[in-house]
Amino acid sequence: MKTRSAAWAGFFTLLSTTAFGQLQPPLTDAELSATGPARLLFAALVAGCGMADSLAKADIARQQPFLLLAGGIAPVAYMPADAVVEQKYQFRYYEYGCSPPDETRVLAYNQRVFAYLTATYSKRWLKAVRPDVVGLRDWRRTHR
Repeated sequence: MKTRSAAWAGFFTLLSTTAFGQLQPPLTDAELSATGPARLLFAALVAGCGMADSLAKADIARQQPFLLLAGGIAPVAYMPADAVVEQKYQFRYYEYGCSPPDETRVLAYNQRVFAYLTATYSKRWLKAVRPDVVGLRDWRRTHR
């Protein structure tokens, strides 16, 4: 009986790490508030799109780039595929929900990360990443 419960515990542990996107360790509140996406909401008050680009460069330098999503009132997560892609290409998705920053700033941030991913992984990442990343469709058209 004890062996069976240990097997179930192992099964559920494996399930939680794969099905619920926990392949990368979660960021702490302090780490998350220091990232570009968290500070991008206030970039318009500071320096506009140039600030978004510099936030993306800083995240890339820390090896914590994000791909920004604006999913609206009902955000969508593709589990476990999102977590696998995030781990393989060393980025994280960041979902703003229904109140994202100005689209020009999100585009500026994402375009810098797109350029980084292309320089690092060639065009392989384009097939794996979610199609609803802000600006991805236009990036694909212009960088064939």
